[in-house]
Amino acid sequence: MTGREAENYVAEHLSKLNFFVGDFNKGVSGQQPFDQIAISKDLILAYDVKHCKTNYFPFIRVEENQINALTYLTNMNNKILK
Repeated sequence: MTGREAENYVAEHLSKLNFFVGDFNKGVSGQQPFDQIAISKDLILAYDVKHCKTNYFPFIRVEENQINALTYLTNMNNKILK
């Protein structure tokens, strides 16, 4: 399975659970913080799909732009909930 096939697999699974799934434009650099965003009535998921040959992904490989984007989203969520 390629990375794109893995993304399609996840998107199809989430759409069966009533999520709307959209892809981020990868552009030339591939430096977008997430591969896809999935939105349901009660939940928003922003995520990067990894195709792993094993059931292990070392989180040390999470990129700085992903950490920054997740931190921003977490902070925005905390402001909305207050």
